[in-house]
Amino acid sequence: MPKRRPVRALVRPIALDRDAARLPALFRSFDSKAYQQRVQGIDPDRLAAFLAERVADAAKTQLTWTAERRGKLVGLAALQTSHWHSAHCGFPMGKVTQLMTAPGEHDALAPMLAIAEGAARRAKLHHLAGRIDAHDFHAQEILTQHRWYPVGTSVKFAVRLDPASAADAAEGLTVRPHRSSDRARLLEIAAQSHEENHLHFDPHLPSKGTHAIFAQWVEMCLDGQAAQVWVAELGGETVGFVTILVPRALNAALGTKIAVLDFIVLAAEVKGRGLGSALLAAVHAKVAQSGFDQIELRTTATNFAAVNLYARHGYRLTGCDQVFGRWLRREGLRTRAEASA
Repeated sequence: MPKRRPVRALVRPIALDRDAARLPALFRSFDSKAYQQRVQGIDPDRLAAFLAERVADAAKTQLTWTAERRGKLVGLAALQTSHWHSAHCGFPMGKVTQLMTAPGEHDALAPMLAIAEGAARRAKLHHLAGRIDAHDFHAQEILTQHRWYPVGTSVKFAVRLDPASAADAAEGLTVRPHRSSDRARLLEIAAQSHEENHLHFDPHLPSKGTHAIFAQWVEMCLDGQAAQVWVAELGGETVGFVTILVPRALNAALGTKIAVLDFIVLAAEVKGRGLGSALLAAVHAKVAQSGFDQIELRTTATNFAAVNLYARHGYRLTGCDQVFGRWLRREGLRTRAEASA
């Protein structure tokens, strides 16, 4: 008896009238997030419903595709134009977001990539970025076969806060809310830490542009994007700062009290003196006093000083993503190495 041919996944634009109700089951199938959910006490069903709602809302304004097999959603991808990055880097850039396939459904990834890349070319984008779970080696192989190149690895940590804890202040170190007069000094300190981010690790992106993106983000945090900005002073001199974001929609949907540590930065001249540990402990106490019971963060896997610092303060590794890039058009553009040659 001849073997039955496998049913190919059908990749098509998302149809919210029929797909919206099926998206939570797709998100629920990703067991790679189960450990993070246990560590942070996140309800898997509420998280799946929240993520599905976000995808459905975004699909109203951006291109989104689903992969379907035998009436079941098995994959998802979306294309987003990165206007901010494009303006600073000097060429049109985009992101392939929500790139995922259900377990055992990797053959749906290649056609989704092809469709997303085709849409990006029609939109005249030159460069794409995306990320995939670092443990998913099959998906990473498919990306590299389609001329995506690895840029770096992003690791995610989380820690539970003790509301009764008090920070052990380093001698002479004080931590206070930021003031408008701090702006120039904080931007100066931030510029010293620019190289610890995945944009800088991509040798194909212009260094001037990635510096500008980072600087503008810090300015946006100082202008209100961050819920809290704490400044570290030593002997009356500003030597560092911390920015805290609050995912309000996520907390409301999940019933959580999560804060996000966006940046912790020290001036180069005071590094190696234990001030980073003291600053982090002080911020833990202040964030806990604000009503939050846990902090999560991301950093690059090669930022060993930061990774070790977080481990010493009880942070647990909850996730790991591989960041990729993809050139669609490079005529007239030079890599960072070529530009400096």
